[in-house]
Amino acid sequence: MSKLDRFLLSESVIGDHVDLKATVLERLWSDNNPILLHIQKTDYGPIPFKIFHSWLQRRGFDEMINHAIEEYNQQYSASGIRLQDKLKFIKHRIKDWNLETRSNDRSRKHDVVSRLNMIDMKIDTDSATEAEREERVRLLQECDEIDRLEALDLAQKARVTWDAEGDENTKFFHGLVNQRRRRQTVQGLLINGEWISTPQHVKLAFHDFYKSKFHDQLPQTQIGPHSAFVSLSALEREELETQEIDYWRRGRLLSHTWTRNRNSKFIPIRSNGSVIPFFLVQ
Repeated sequence: MSKLDRFLLSESVIGDHVDLKATVLERLWSDNNPILLHIQKTDYGPIPFKIFHSWLQRRGFDEMINHAIEEYNQQYSASGIRLQDKLKFIKHRIKDWNLETRSNDRSRKHDVVSRLNMIDMKIDTDSATEAEREERVRLLQECDEIDRLEALDLAQKARVTWDAEGDENTKFFHGLVNQRRRRQTVQGLLINGEWISTPQHVKLAFHDFYKSKFHDQLPQTQIGPHSAFVSLSALEREELETQEIDYWRRGRLLSHTWTRNRNSKFIPIRSNGSVIPFFLVQ
């Protein structure tokens, strides 16, 4: 597509419709190729499971993990259980806990904001009590904590450093997440002059490509049946071992004799105190 074959869209449309695609149609009676803006969702299967940093800061996460492990051990007490099945069971429990926690946060935030609006109205009319003012401070802290955990998830999804970026605007991180998703999504592949966009065919093309790249290759140097390495026979190995044993025995005998005759200063000794047998045999 050329620079003229583009659509002018607002950020709100791009944010609401992430799966927007522009398709170039065939040229029929016009001098230019018409382009079509449409929404096409591509499903490449489930995405990999990811642990978010905010989960470790939430209350009840450690207790949920321990309870899931105990529940799995009680249901499947056989000794031949695979670790993969156990992790899969814990993963489903984490997903259920995450959905419940996010739902509770949304409902709790709605209640907190409603209560804050009521207290603010009383403060404006100068009819709020001291207890309500203290409650307002506590509710503001609770609302900030919910927003902080939500922004922490968005920052991790956008793969940016929170401290380095220094922007607490959740809309900004939503834009980064959607932009990265659009940029990294595989729209299709051009194979032998044919554009393929079906997820099954795209995954099969990736599989065949990397399979051809990483298949087992034959060694460059092939050893024939008559190029065997020269090795010692059983009789030669036995004679060599006998000579080595006799060699060390003579070394210990000479060392003991020279030590008794107080001539040990002429015996070369290693740093660990052992005698060098080669000198003794000579």
